Amino acid sequence: MEKEARDALATRDSIKPWFIFGNSRAFLVKGKPWLEDMNRFSNNSIRVEFEGPEIPQEELYDVFRPYGKIHDIVPQPSSNKDTPRFATIWYTSLRSAAAARNCLHNAVIPSSLPIPSPPPPTVLRILYNERQRPHFIRDWATAHPRIVVPIIITLIGGLSWAVFDPIREFFVKQKVEGTWDTKHWQIITWLKKETLGRLGLSSVRNSAPSTGIEQERENAKELLSTWLRDVPDTFILVTGPRGSGKTALVEEVLADSPNVLTIDCAAICKNARTDTKLVSELASAVGYWPQFVLAASLNQLIDLASVGLIGQKAGFSASLDTQLKQILEVASSALKSLAAEHGARLLKANKKAEEDRQNAEKREAVALQLKTEGVKDGRIDTVAGNGAMSELGGGIERPSEKGASVIVGPSSARAVKEIADGGCPSERLGGLPIVVIKGFAAKGETKQEVLWDVIAEWAATIVENQVAHVIFASDSVTLAKPLAKALPNKPFNQISLNDASPESALQYIETKLSEAGGTGTLSDESRPHISKLGGRQTDLELLVQKIRAGLNAEEAVEDIVSRNATELRKTFFGDDEEEAKTLKWTRAQAWFLAKGLSRSGELKYADVLVNPPFKSDESALRALENSEMITIHHKEGRPSLIRPGKPVYRSAFQQLLDDSVFSATIEYGINAKSTASATAEVDAAAKSLIELGQLFEGGRWAFGGSKTVPKEIEVRVASLLADMREAEVKLEQLGKKKVELLKVLAEAT
Repeated sequence: MEKEARDALATRDSIKPWFIFGNSRAFLVKGKPWLEDMNRFSNNSIRVEFEGPEIPQEELYDVFRPYGKIHDIVPQPSSNKDTPRFATIWYTSLRSAAAARNCLHNAVIPSSLPIPSPPPPTVLRILYNERQRPHFIRDWATAHPRIVVPIIITLIGGLSWAVFDPIREFFVKQKVEGTWDTKHWQIITWLKKETLGRLGLSSVRNSAPSTGIEQERENAKELLSTWLRDVPDTFILVTGPRGSGKTALVEEVLADSPNVLTIDCAAICKNARTDTKLVSELASAVGYWPQFVLAASLNQLIDLASVGLIGQKAGFSASLDTQLKQILEVASSALKSLAAEHGARLLKANKKAEEDRQNAEKREAVALQLKTEGVKDGRIDTVAGNGAMSELGGGIERPSEKGASVIVGPSSARAVKEIADGGCPSERLGGLPIVVIKGFAAKGETKQEVLWDVIAEWAATIVENQVAHVIFASDSVTLAKPLAKALPNKPFNQISLNDASPESALQYIETKLSEAGGTGTLSDESRPHISKLGGRQTDLELLVQKIRAGLNAEEAVEDIVSRNATELRKTFFGDDEEEAKTLKWTRAQAWFLAKGLSRSGELKYADVLVNPPFKSDESALRALENSEMITIHHKEGRPSLIRPGKPVYRSAFQQLLDDSVFSATIEYGINAKSTASATAEVDAAAKSLIELGQLFEGGRWAFGGSKTVPKEIEVRVASLLADMREAEVKLEQLGKKKVELLKVLAEAT
């Protein structure tokens, strides 16, 4: 019967399930199958319980082997006294275990022992073994961290690349295109035009430049616009002192540009107190979102834990420059996508221009034929019934051998209409993306130096690949150093904006006042006062606003100077002695520069550096430059001159000197420190003289017993006495100065 069933299965393949790839098999059921619907699932391991005498492994193998290959048979340990007795059989396949259970459950197995009185037969009870490894994956993962951790890192990186990077690139593109910027919305532009424009409050100026400053700005704008129309191959630098109009110049040129990405490095560094905050600020500047700040902190903790677990970092956390590069790489992808769209539009426009050119040539030929030969339509013969053409029912004459155009039916109407309309307007094209980087290469901490290097390398990459134009607007004198490292052997396109000359400044003020409806003429008395402001454009614009508000020129200038003097007093000298201790320079150093710059307007860098109160303290000068109290001008790559941070600061310094109370307070503090220093010099010289005197005992030289004083000792004693005399004279002068200062402070109100 079993053989017949197998033969029937072999001949009837249609009853074979789709999930069985091997041959179909059939077995004789020797027991009584247990059909149940409990939560017991098939397993390749079965538990065979013996109801009767225990069956040895050899017999079990013979009984269970026909149903499939057996991996192992494990009898019940002798130490285990549980009943009924059992054995565990492991099959190599699940089908074999299921067949054995269904065919042998409740089967009766007689004893095969060759003895006269064999034991009674054994009934088999077969169950599936329960899986005993619920935490297999977790246990394996914790036991193999060197394999699991790299796999997890790869999966997370792949997920970020496949899911989050396209989202981030989308938001960067929205940032560049200004989708969420209301200034680019047409409805907002229309409202400004119809409200502020009609009231004359719009900031747009349509008149031609009439002053030297404006003419210089117009020339710079034209030059910048010319560079932006070319293919990008190098950086564009817009340099000049703070307040010279760099940002306004760039914004005015790019007012109508569709794709502009602005990165304000000054704002990024101002808000970035930690590396994480620096990364977050850069991401916000380029529109990089979503950004998982908490995940970055967790990655650092995971790396710390992995060091103790596997002896090395897992690689979850990245260094500062790596994180910055990842953000800028996404920005590069977005800019490249915009550049590709621009290239497609340009290709389409060129193709359309070529078609327009060909159509224009055809229209010219049609117009010429209309003037000479007229319209020739072969279908007229059909209507008139001219011989064969009438029988054929239609016809179009071919162009003549001379190449004359033939106008037929609807084509003629369309051609004539195109001639009347003058053709279609050309498509307006948008330019390549433009990246504006403001405040680049400002002096700061080490992490800011990392930011400069990363941004410079990124900018060089997108310029070399002609993805976008890059404009650097900065007042840093060391701007070109990191850029030259990133883009060597290429000259930069540079625009330098300087302070206006006194004549140009006066002309600018008169022109602005005349545009506002005033007389536009300054009195001779006001001109010397206006010269105190210098030629910084922001200060000149502020002066014009104050004069328009009703102040005269003298009052407006004094107000501006007073405000700058108050700013200098608070920023560079501190409100009190405690606050002054937190500054990176001393009050004496700032006061020395204020007095020197108020007198001559510039100081020699080397002379200031080597003499008191700086005494080669170059860090203090650099800190004062970063705080914009002074500007250090370079010559042939080295510091040369020190000038005020703004031209108006010279007048503000003078106002601080004219403030007797403030001047006396600063001088008194400097006097006290100088007195302490001079006293210390006297004490040190006296101590040295006493030590030299101890070298003579009983009038004899301690080394050799000679009564003659060595020449070296005489020179040293003379030098010490000269130092003491100089210090004593200085103390006397400081004492007199102290009395004068105390008198001034006592009379102050």
